[in-house]
Amino acid sequence: MGKIPQISGDDAVKIFKKLGWKLSRQKGSHMIMTKDGSIYTLSIPKK
Repeated sequence: MGKIPQISGDDAVKIFKKLGWKLSRQKGSHMIMTKDGSIYTLSIPKK
């Protein structure tokens, strides 16, 4: 298995937005994303 490429937090947010996730809020250096119908939240560090 190959290495997973590193991406910035801003790039990760762009990718998840294309997949239907919404930027809900930002707390400190972390961006919190939610998706309608999902019980999960994503916490993405901003680098």
